[in-house]
Amino acid sequence: MYQEENNSFQWLKLILRLVIVLLVVLLTLKFVFIISSNSLGKKDTTFENNLKYIDNISKKFFNEKNIPKVIGESKEYKIEDVLSKDQIDYMNKNYNKIDYENSYIEVTRLENEYQIKTLLTYNGETNYINSFVNIEKENTTIKVSTTKIKTTKKKVTTKVATTTKKFKVSFNTNGGEVLDDIYVKANTKVTIIPKREGYEFIGWYYNGEKFTKGIDADYILVAKWVKK
Repeated sequence: MYQEENNSFQWLKLILRLVIVLLVVLLTLKFVFIISSNSLGKKDTTFENNLKYIDNISKKFFNEKNIPKVIGESKEYKIEDVLSKDQIDYMNKNYNKIDYENSYIEVTRLENEYQIKTLLTYNGETNYINSFVNIEKENTTIKVSTTKIKTTKKKVTTKVATTTKKFKVSFNTNGGEVLDDIYVKANTKVTIIPKREGYEFIGWYYNGEKFTKGIDADYILVAKWVKK
């Protein structure tokens, strides 16, 4: 009789242990599920924070010496040219997936302001941020006006409704001197004449035809020459 009661007690203990283990497993699974759900729902702002960080540094970096003077002119800088060694170390420590080779900062002179474009390639994606800086002519200081943020998985063309539309014109001088890209208003005619030793420039061509009309889109113009 005693042996039977002892066996029954042992079985109850075993069942109780199994129930406790099962409860622990269920609670653990529930906790993991909650953590995973929160992680999935949380927006990753690392890329946006990277862009803002570099953009703020860019606004302090550009001054009279390194910003373009001619309307439509652009200058491009590597990230390493703008950030200090300490700032680069900070970026490498916190965001070590940045592709510096395919990242840059471009400043473009517009009529009454400068456009600072920070393009960053990070973890296989390319994002950029645009800042527009007003020029105060009385004392040549720079005032930050507005900042536009655009995030995308591929490189796209920036369109800003609050500024005059500019078109990009690139030049293939076909053996002549290298010319920088320019940004011009609609209907502007290209009057730039390149130089090439021993040749005479006869005009810009697009798709095999002489280009004489005003600019109405982005173009890559090709120079045509005749030997002197």
